[in-house]
Amino acid sequence: MNTLKFVLRWEAPSFLGGIALAAWAAYSLLTFVPDPPSQAFESAVSIFGRPTYITGLLIGLALTVRAWWKGARLASGR
Repeated sequence: MNTLKFVLRWEAPSFLGGIALAAWAAYSLLTFVPDPPSQAFESAVSIFGRPTYITGLLIGLALTVRAWWKGARLASGR
């Protein structure tokens, strides 16, 4: 609990933003439906959707872990 206090006090935007980005990307990745193959053309979301959501998920997780790591270092006094 002490680490969480330090994380929320000093790294709140990065921590909460990372959680929000990771949650949005995970939800979008799980509910993603590509265009049907019988369609005359393919949309950009269908082409670039999965890589964009995977990249967002990785960035969100990296932001969250980095903020937690920095908060843990502050809590331990290092």
